[in-house]
Amino acid sequence: MKQPPSPREAYDKMAALCALSEQCRYDIRLKLLRRGLAPEEADAVVERLERERFIDDARYARAFARDKWRFQGWGRVKVKRALQLKQISSAAIDAALQEIQPDGEYEQLVRALRHKRAHTTATGAKLSAQLFRFAASRGYESSLIFKAMKEIGNRADDDYDDDRMA
Repeated sequence: MKQPPSPREAYDKMAALCALSEQCRYDIRLKLLRRGLAPEEADAVVERLERERFIDDARYARAFARDKWRFQGWGRVKVKRALQLKQISSAAIDAALQEIQPDGEYEQLVRALRHKRAHTTATGAKLSAQLFRFAASRGYESSLIFKAMKEIGNRADDDYDDDRMA
């Protein structure tokens, strides 16, 4: 069985990891415990990393919110819940959610719903339910989802024009 690292070795590895990417207190502590450090040793390493500014939960929360919104298309609800699961403070979460601009969030949701609608054969109520579930799973608020769905409508083709039918 492999020996757990010394607190010094653990600190060095976690400092190197934190220098590469933003990490939060919760994730680092979990990594240390999985490597076999005692809870007291893990807490001491995390405290030192925080003192030396390798770990900053507020900075992590802002980067997390910005990246999940921009690259994964997550909405505020999903970002908030993910940060809560990482035991980030409410104040840090609220500040992080300011990274998501309301207009940008709405436009992103409309684009995602249009893309989803273009790749489904469902129509009518089934399409509406499918689009709503999709947007809700991405973490968008229901009021925003309804507004976006109303804007894009239920038609399968954006270029559809009722006047052509007359």
